[in-house]
Amino acid sequence: MSWVTVLVLLVALYGCAVYGYEYEGRFDSLNPPPGHLMPLGWHTHPIHVETRLHVPSPEEFYTRYTSKSVPVVFKGAAVTFPAFQKWTDDYLRKYGDWKVVVEDGKKEDMSRPTYQMSLNTWLNGYIGNDTYLVQDIVPPNPMTKEIPIPRCLQCGGFQNSIETAIMWFSSGGTKSRFHPEQVDNFECMFSGWKEYILIDK
Repeated sequence: MSWVTVLVLLVALYGCAVYGYEYEGRFDSLNPPPGHLMPLGWHTHPIHVETRLHVPSPEEFYTRYTSKSVPVVFKGAAVTFPAFQKWTDDYLRKYGDWKVVVEDGKKEDMSRPTYQMSLNTWLNGYIGNDTYLVQDIVPPNPMTKEIPIPRCLQCGGFQNSIETAIMWFSSGGTKSRFHPEQVDNFECMFSGWKEYILIDK
């Protein structure tokens, strides 16, 4: 699946770079605050985010990360997923009749309407197009069975609170607007790369 970005969004916790913001003193036009008129996050140095090569138990995940709102990266956590091993454009055509939601413009604009098409139609034309797919993959979607719940979420407390699983799919170059999240998130990259900027709450 070359040049394709596929994300699976579960409800848990972001793994990414976090930027803090705590200032002291007064600022004015002659003494602007750090990062003034610079890109978001340039006001301070990134806070270190732990990277782990193994997914922890649900108890450790909750104690060390979720309960404290601490971000963490689980490197290679998805390599055993059937979806990671199988999902190519040709393979996904087995689900080709399934209806998916598509948005125009790879830079997110919530004012634009969404529309539906079959997955086959999407696969026929997404490369080079300024569109992306954003689709719930919860039952009865047949692709759900190829995305197992990570070990750190395999207990009733986490499983019972998962609200949805969403797939983002494009030929690359998508951007989302700055926005708040009402729940914790678990993001999984299958192909490509994604940069995150989080504000420490």
